[in-house]
Amino acid sequence: ARPVILAATAVRGLVAVLGGGSVLVAIALAVLVFGLAFVVPNSHLLAMEPFPDSAATAASISLLAATMSGAAALSLYGILAAGSVGGFAIVLAALALLSVASAAAVPAAKEQRG
Repeated sequence: ARPVILAATAVRGLVAVLGGGSVLVAIALAVLVFGLAFVVPNSHLLAMEPFPDSAATAASISLLAATMSGAAALSLYGILAAGSVGGFAIVLAALALLSVASAAAVPAAKEQRG
C-alpha cells in the first residue's frame, strides 16, 4: 500500500507544481481512488488489531475519523480555493504529505508500546 501512496503523492505534487490542467488532475484523482481501494480496508483492519474485544467500536471510531477528515478537507478547499483546479491539487498534495507523515509515525508508535 505504501508504493501506491507514494505514487499518488508524486502525481499530485507534480500537478501542484506544474499548475496542470484538468487532465493531470483527473489522472491524479484516478491514482488516488485506485490507491484507496487498497489503503482504506487495510487501515481499518489495522485500527481494530489492538482491540479485538471491541472491534465494532474501533471500526466505528475509524470510520468517524475518516468522515470527519474528509469533511475538514472539503471545508479547507472551500475556504482556500473554491472552484480552482490548482487549489484543489494543492490541497490534495498537502493531504498526501500529511498521510505519508502519519504512516511513518505509526510504526514508531508501535515500537514505543512494545
